Amino acid sequence: MNAKIYHLTSACHHSASCARPQTSLLAEITAMMGRLAAGNMLAVLLLSAFLITPHVAVAELSTSEEKGISLIIDDTTTLRFASGSFNAETIEGSIKDFTLIIDGEETFRGDRLTLERTHGSDPDIFLIKSLEIDNLRSILPADEGSGFTVSQVRLSNIDVTDAVMLSDDLEDTLNVENALKMASMALYEGPPSLRLRDVKSYSPIHDLSVDLIEFEAKSGFTLDGGYPLFANAIFAFEGGHLKFPTSGTAAPNPGDITQYFPDGLHIEMRMDSQGQQNGKTFDIEGDISVDITELLRMEYTVEFNISSDLVQRYQALLETLEEAPYDANNFDRNRLLSDLEIVTEAYFVNLLGMTLADQGILDLMFKMSAAQNENLTPTEARAQTASAAPQFVASLPPLNTPENIASIQSFILNGGAVTLEMTPTGNQNVAAILKGFYEGNIPVVIKMQHQP
Repeated sequence: MNAKIYHLTSACHHSASCARPQTSLLAEITAMMGRLAAGNMLAVLLLSAFLITPHVAVAELSTSEEKGISLIIDDTTTLRFASGSFNAETIEGSIKDFTLIIDGEETFRGDRLTLERTHGSDPDIFLIKSLEIDNLRSILPADEGSGFTVSQVRLSNIDVTDAVMLSDDLEDTLNVENALKMASMALYEGPPSLRLRDVKSYSPIHDLSVDLIEFEAKSGFTLDGGYPLFANAIFAFEGGHLKFPTSGTAAPNPGDITQYFPDGLHIEMRMDSQGQQNGKTFDIEGDISVDITELLRMEYTVEFNISSDLVQRYQALLETLEEAPYDANNFDRNRLLSDLEIVTEAYFVNLLGMTLADQGILDLMFKMSAAQNENLTPTEARAQTASAAPQFVASLPPLNTPENIASIQSFILNGGAVTLEMTPTGNQNVAAILKGFYEGNIPVVIKMQHQP
């Protein structure tokens, strides 16, 4: 049975996407930060790397001895599948037993892929209504010993407009258009969500398995211009297990942390955020927890406000950077702070909190320190570190208060947990905090407390 091969022309029906301007690295990063800040956190999606920015598809049928159907995306990329159909013009379809081929090498395989888009008036907008993939796996040469598998991928209502493609060249990786193109809230048929089940990543230096990676927005708000802000959301990273390779017959390195965990590390993460609109601003609270069972537990709390004209501010910054690019050989820090003000003035931080709970990390640190110094015991290493704490924080106002230093020393000597709480002095936006940081007078109050 001969295979069907479809060739896609490179003719575009929206010239702006075909001839994207070469821009400065800072401008590229700013564009991506704008998308992430104003939309959902998963706007740039690695698993969508095989998706195609919309082009006019002119099918040209030829034959091959291989079974199945091959869709030639461009000079380097081909999508091959055993059965099903895929619309090259709308980038939608349902296929089985697919393989992605890049530069003549099979790169990814999967048992099933179903993709449906939400269409609007702007052809540049790429909003995934639904994406389902079963048994996605990478294909790499055996001698590389690296790769990943995901048993189940489920996405809905995810904006991947101008998704950043992987590249060997960082400048190419960040070569996106200097414009914040995003799907408007009106296009969404529901809040964004993502679920990855049974994720496995392996390489010569680690094996990582995760039972579930999940992101789900509960509801959203509309920023000026109709752009979405999904402030009510959850993120979960469940059943993570990180294993390290054994050292074999070689003598262990005293500074190598992996030797202390022959059974690996167990990792859990979770994020919850809530938001509400208050006139022309949005009040957002977020809680994040990271639990590495054998080492530590970290909990973060953040409360901040953002202005509803956030997207327009990012766009104005991009225009500034495009009109007057930075000189990489003569970086001007003062100009950077001035340029960034239009964006950083839109953020007001009310509270930053962190709790660090010792679950073995202190004992391990001082055990490793003693192993690298035969004249030092773990107890002595702990005492020396505690006595040096005042010197470490002496140049870090407002952290270097007697009360904070006492809390740090008590935590080092006794373990338990230490809590840090940072609040601004007055109604300070991020622009003012950054300015104070560079001038050596940070307008915040930091309080630390040790809990045995």
